[in-house]
Amino acid sequence: FAKGDWSRGCKVPDKEETATAQDRRLLEQQPPLPMYGPYASFELNRTLSFLSSAEVERILSLLPPLSSTSWGPCVAGDILEEEPLIRCMQLPVVRDSVLSTLVRRLKTHFEAALRRPVDVSRLNTLPVKYLVAGIAAETLHTDVGPNLQLDGLPPPVLTTMISLTDASDVPADRAGSTNFLAGGQAISLPPQKGTLNSWAAILPHSHGALASDAPDRVAITLHAIVLDHDQEDLAESRRELTEMKAELTRAVSLGDAEAALRHRRVLASKIFDADSARKRRLEGFGNQRGMLTFVAHHIGG
Repeated sequence: FAKGDWSRGCKVPDKEETATAQDRRLLEQQPPLPMYGPYASFELNRTLSFLSSAEVERILSLLPPLSSTSWGPCVAGDILEEEPLIRCMQLPVVRDSVLSTLVRRLKTHFEAALRRPVDVSRLNTLPVKYLVAGIAAETLHTDVGPNLQLDGLPPPVLTTMISLTDASDVPADRAGSTNFLAGGQAISLPPQKGTLNSWAAILPHSHGALASDAPDRVAITLHAIVLDHDQEDLAESRRELTEMKAELTRAVSLGDAEAALRHRRVLASKIFDADSARKRRLEGFGNQRGMLTFVAHHIGG
């Protein structure tokens, strides 16, 4: 991502944020400009050759035939996509070393690009999305909102799509390109093998029509949330503070000055430690209380 205020793409929205009617008109009025090279802004990034051709072919060889029961409808939050030309599956990372290499590369890439810690430990599987040629264009949308909660986790702040197929020789408006409104400009990102596209989840986008004579579109789609990995420790710390306060109250009520003084000292030390830990988290994660954490869910992409 280019240098800039990326916090817009890293906030957890307080309410559903969807593409507005004005956004839709802009995208309809401006033919999207196809981007075949790298692209970087504070809300949209395109990285070429994130995967080599050999790595892509290896991953494709691990996918079962589309007729296999491993493929099924795509579930986006609590929305079930029954579109028969869109199928999804989860590819276990343990299947092949190329998948574990991809996961490690994701961590390195985004830590360098976003200058913040990234956790990929939840990626035991990689969501793969298969679009069959002949599918119509989607409406303009974002990847956030109440319907896109992830098993009780916070909504996504970042969407990532790694293309496993190529449509460079097909006009962008027939290739199943992903179209964006970024900085008031309509931009189209056609599928290019091995390319990584990533964008802020609140960025309005749509997926263009995939013509019947175009190649099927296959991609790994991932999302990241801002997750506080210290939540359990914080909960335990709060329980300890509550118990200490109760002991202090009892000592005071019993008139035990020595015990009360001892409890006050322990309580003060515990509060200081908890406050120091909170400050370290905030310093380490910028203005976010938590780590950017990738999860294996199908949303958008």
